[in-house]
Amino acid sequence: MYLQFFGFSNIPFSDTPDVRQFWEDHASHELFKALLQGLMDGYRLQIVTAEPGLGKSMLCRRLLNSLRSHKARYDVQFMPFPNLRLGHMLDQDLLKGDTGRHRVLLIDEAQSLSMASLLTLTAALQQAEQHLQAVLFAQPELDTRLHSTDLAPMRELIAQHYRLEALTEAETATYVRARIELAGKCFDDIMDRCLIPQIWQITGGVPRLINTLMRKALLHAYETQSPRLTAQHIEQAAMTTAAVAAVPKH
Repeated sequence: MYLQFFGFSNIPFSDTPDVRQFWEDHASHELFKALLQGLMDGYRLQIVTAEPGLGKSMLCRRLLNSLRSHKARYDVQFMPFPNLRLGHMLDQDLLKGDTGRHRVLLIDEAQSLSMASLLTLTAALQQAEQHLQAVLFAQPELDTRLHSTDLAPMRELIAQHYRLEALTEAETATYVRARIELAGKCFDDIMDRCLIPQIWQITGGVPRLINTLMRKALLHAYETQSPRLTAQHIEQAAMTTAAVAAVPKH
C-alpha cells in the first residue's frame, strides 16, 4: 500500500472531510474562530458560502467537533444533508425546555433546503431568539435564493455572511506541505517546492481537486517505486482524473 511505502501515518489527501487534516494556517481557521466567537456572542444566524470543493464541509465538521467537546455549554444538532424533517426536528429537539445551554443547529449543503424549510428555520430563530442559533454552510445558490422577498425576515437575522475562496499559489504550497506533514512525513522528503505551480495551475487552487490530484500522483509514484513525486507523476494524475483535467488553467 502506498501509505506504508511513503511512511504516512494516515491518508494525507482524502476526498472526504477529515478534521485531523484541518489546516490552521488558512483563512478557514480564522473563519472557524470567527464562527465560534459569533456563537459565543449570541449571533442567531451565520452563513458560510463556497463553491464545491473549497472546504466548507471540513469547516462545518471542525465546528461541530469543537461544540460537541463543550457539552456543558452547547446543545448542538448537525444536519449533513438537509431534508424534510427540519421542521419536525426544530419542534421536537431544539425548542423544548430550557437546558441552560446554547442550542446550535449546523446545516451543511443548506442550499438544498426547500423554501418551506428556510421559512420554518426563520420562524424558529425568531421565536427562540438567542435560545437557538444556526450556522448554514452552502453553495452560492443560497445567496441567490436569499434575495427572495419571502426570505427578507431571514436576511434580517444574518449576523455574519462569510465566503470561502480558492487558494492562491502560495496558499496551495502551504496546504500541500501541511497535509504531508500532518500525515507524518517531511514535505522535502516527498517532493520539491518547484512542483507547486504545476499543481496550482491544474487544480485552480481548489482543495478537493488538490487532494484528488495528489492522491493519484502518489499512487503513480508508488507504482513506479519512486520515493519522490515528479512532474510526470502529477501530469499522469491529471490525465486520469477528468474532474481535475477539466479545471481551466490560470
